[in-house]
Amino acid sequence: MSQFSSSSQRRRAYQCLKCYHRMDKVYIEAKHRVYNHFLKEHMSMDQAPYYCRLCLFRCFKREELEKHVHSFRRHALVLQEKNIPDSPEFLVSNPSPYLITDRDVAVLSAEESKRQRLSISKKLDSLCFQT
Repeated sequence: MSQFSSSSQRRRAYQCLKCYHRMDKVYIEAKHRVYNHFLKEHMSMDQAPYYCRLCLFRCFKREELEKHVHSFRRHALVLQEKNIPDSPEFLVSNPSPYLITDRDVAVLSAEESKRQRLSISKKLDSLCFQT
């Protein structure tokens, strides 16, 4: 079964368990946001599926890595600072990346996910009505 097959799964909130267990912090968001958070906050560069040696950009897909060369400001700045030409050698495809598991990220129940959405909605409403 695909990770994104049912609409109820797509709407579920996810939680970073590393933050919860190690830092006594709560990070709950949509799946893609929690996975990107985990990639950037809890994985070393050599654990990322794809990364750039030059600017330290990390991602899950090859297309994202190739796109960052033109769209990620830090990449262009480092090239300019070091006065070097861009090269595909900076782009790394990891043959054995760390795989995020249910020990790293938890899917919240439908009820917990709904509570999370309501809590965010209430926070946004209160911000809109502050003077």
